[in-house]
Amino acid sequence: MFTPNVSVCLIVKNEEKNLKRCLTSIQHLADEIIVVDTGSTDNTVKIAKEFKAKVFFFPWIEDFSAARNFAINQAQGSWIFFLDADEELKMVDKKYWQSLIQATDKEAYFVQIVNCGDGGKHHYIRNLALRFFKRKTGYYYKGRIHEQILPQILQTQPLSAIGTSRLEVIHYGYSADVVAEKAKIERNVKLLQLELKNNPKDPFMRFNLGIEYHRLGEFQIASWHFKTALELLNPNISYYPYLILRLGMSLIDAGDFYGSIKVLKDGCEEFPDYTDLYFFLGEIYFNSGFYEQAIEYFKKCLELGEAPEHYVSEVGVGSFRAALRLGECYEVKLKITQAIEFYYIGLKSNPSNYEILKKIIQLFIRYYSEEDFQKYFEDKLNFLESKEVEQVLYMTIDYFPDFVLQILQSEKALIQSRNKGFLLCKAFWNKNELKKCEESLSNVEQTEEVLLLKFQLYWYQGKWDQLRNFLVKIPESFPYPLKDVYLLLEGSKDLIKEAKDINYLKNISHVLYVMTKNWISIGFRTGIDAILKIYQQIPLKEAKLKLGKLLYKKKYYQDAIEQFLSINEDNLDSEGLKCLAEIASIGNDNVTAFQFINQALTKKDASLDTWITYLKIALRNVCDYSQKALIKFPENTKFNKIITLAKREVNKLDKSSIFISMHDCKE
Repeated sequence: MFTPNVSVCLIVKNEEKNLKRCLTSIQHLADEIIVVDTGSTDNTVKIAKEFKAKVFFFPWIEDFSAARNFAINQAQGSWIFFLDADEELKMVDKKYWQSLIQATDKEAYFVQIVNCGDGGKHHYIRNLALRFFKRKTGYYYKGRIHEQILPQILQTQPLSAIGTSRLEVIHYGYSADVVAEKAKIERNVKLLQLELKNNPKDPFMRFNLGIEYHRLGEFQIASWHFKTALELLNPNISYYPYLILRLGMSLIDAGDFYGSIKVLKDGCEEFPDYTDLYFFLGEIYFNSGFYEQAIEYFKKCLELGEAPEHYVSEVGVGSFRAALRLGECYEVKLKITQAIEFYYIGLKSNPSNYEILKKIIQLFIRYYSEEDFQKYFEDKLNFLESKEVEQVLYMTIDYFPDFVLQILQSEKALIQSRNKGFLLCKAFWNKNELKKCEESLSNVEQTEEVLLLKFQLYWYQGKWDQLRNFLVKIPESFPYPLKDVYLLLEGSKDLIKEAKDINYLKNISHVLYVMTKNWISIGFRTGIDAILKIYQQIPLKEAKLKLGKLLYKKKYYQDAIEQFLSINEDNLDSEGLKCLAEIASIGNDNVTAFQFINQALTKKDASLDTWITYLKIALRNVCDYSQKALIKFPENTKFNKIITLAKREVNKLDKSSIFISMHDCKE
């Protein structure tokens, strides 16, 4: 009778969205797949059977260990490998897999869990977890939640050798559904409280309860549980350093700046190679505006590198994330060369991080010439793959069109990209070389962006017959509502007045926004006015706010004012109010400017740049009043000194403005 080597076990409930990905990642390695369903009402069971899994049903009794132990009892394999449905095993060589199960000196293995958090594409937390172990009597899970098997293995076999494998499991556990995620946290809290009722001095359960309360935003309660766990826990236990980090996080979120700093600094003394402690200290100082201290800690992170694998750690704290923060620190301090150097270090270690790439490009747009950037690209960014080069072109096309053309025509990049044609046409458009743009439009793949440019070109040239023929040929499935946009440009008002679908209005607004950017590029005032007339009918405040910001950046100040003032001031965000303040200040109305910037500072999204603008306007007011005083008291030299000093500081702040008119990555 065949005895399977490895039984892959899963506990599932309503996992039809995840299960196929999970089982696909493991099916070539599993000799047997055991799926224990605890009450699915979707297609979970059907999908499991499609992968030839053995499906068993187990009623949910608020105990994860009970479900896992039931799965172990159904398995026939010599080894057990546990996965969750919202996980997948990263590709692994089959020979390496076989070497793990053939090792006679190991009872179990830790695997690396990489948690794809909710902090963005490049935010991953990694930690070790024991998921791979021999199937033996006495090897069972314990604990209603955050269940553990290692203590039972060591109790059964005190001299067991536990290995650390190179296996990597990707966890996609964060739900986009806020209500579902909150319900999951509340369930976890309930189960953890039940565990603590039986054993109130269990530090592991109290640690996990602190994590759940932190996720709920109950930071003071979380801090209390972390402190209690710390008092109960032996410092030699594996999660002790991470407990220190979590306590520091909860304290700062609870508003205890000095308490958090002390806990984390003490942690650095105790665990000097735990990079995350230094990184989070840097974060606290950075977010509090103490940039010199932040620089010290982020440089220490780069010196240490990524934390050793036995720590729970966020990927990048010893490389690209620390370098990104260092670049931001130096940018705020107006040390642009150093900022670019650290952004480069970050990009070099993570070339697909478009946030870092964008920051480099922003600085070149603001402080350097197109020729400077071209040289930098050739000398420093030659390691980028075609996908990243394409992003460079999208980010620079509105500012460095000659550079874009040079790259495209060199045939060194984007040869296979369907976007190459659009970039070529758009570069000619931005250079106002519309004849070349027209010639190119006929010879490239007819993507959505290309067809929109063609639509605008016909309209600009007044080729009405060609435009109407062009619109007739556009399929109904075309994502941009160009036929309706044409009717709106011709003066139709009923389309928007009768529109009931909010997504339709958003789609119309998006097309008009892109068209406005294109008209601004060639200075076509008639086209801009036609679109602004349509915007008077659009009821979406977000669309008006976005357009207002674009018009401000492109120095169409009066048009920007009209968009902003068509929205109730209470609905303007800090950036919109800051734009109004800047426009008023440009018009030498510093009193009105001061009113707007004060409103901007009351908004939750007020940025560092908003504060810089506030200081600039305040200093301009100082200049104004000093000049008035000087007229009345011309012999008082103090007013001249005040004016000179204020103007000098305004010039410094002008250079430090972080807000940059920047083309988004491909919209």
